[in-house]
Amino acid sequence: MKQQSLTQPWKVHRRTIRLDGYDHRVLSLRPHDRVRFATNQFHDTWHIVSDSHGGQLMGRLCWALAYQKQPGTFILIDQPNIVPTPFEADPSSPILIANTDLGRPSRQAVRQLKAMLPFATRSEGTVKLATFGLDAALSEATDNWQWSDGWKSDRRASAAKVNGIVMLAGRGAVLKSWGRALARIGRGMHLGTDYEYLAGGDGEVQIFRDFRLMVRLSGELRDVEFPGRGHEELKPTERDRIYALRDEREKRLRAEWAKRAG
Repeated sequence: MKQQSLTQPWKVHRRTIRLDGYDHRVLSLRPHDRVRFATNQFHDTWHIVSDSHGGQLMGRLCWALAYQKQPGTFILIDQPNIVPTPFEADPSSPILIANTDLGRPSRQAVRQLKAMLPFATRSEGTVKLATFGLDAALSEATDNWQWSDGWKSDRRASAAKVNGIVMLAGRGAVLKSWGRALARIGRGMHLGTDYEYLAGGDGEVQIFRDFRLMVRLSGELRDVEFPGRGHEELKPTERDRIYALRDEREKRLRAEWAKRAG
């Protein structure tokens, strides 16, 4: 199946859910969307990990959410769009993007939402998130520092794990700055990876050219080395074992591909 163009309106599911005594409008990716994300914490920073398509879509979602008007609206990314980490296949957490101009979900609301996941009921319908203004903003930008300048001056933006969900939260102006920055992630990829800091460095979107291959290989190796433990995080020494084995297998695969190509 061909990936949907990011410049076209992106269709998401819509649900109205009562959380912590208030109605919330939850927009979520559709299960058949091909984009995939993983999450992990490294060096006290919460990472959203994907490929360039996923990283740029994250920017589009932030930009679109910045223009929503209904209070209590946020964007949720959950299974099957959430996959184990590409490093050691540790379990990833759902992702929530909140526009604090519309209200920040309380810790109790997040806890109640997490208990409902994955959703077992049908959505109320779909919404098309258009980001035409983002392309115009990108065409006008001339310096990299302009794209991320918004979050540098807003101390209220945050990236943290709240009751089992990795939540990115900021005012509409901050979300627009994240959207501009992430829309270009991957265009200056170095050594197969690129990244963009969020929320003053508390969060980061990191992309890998071989993200899907890394996820597959790490999962296969983990199933062999540590069977039946996919629901838990590995110990540091166990992670190192997966890292080493994955590197070896990647080298063999690349050698085979080069031989076939030659």
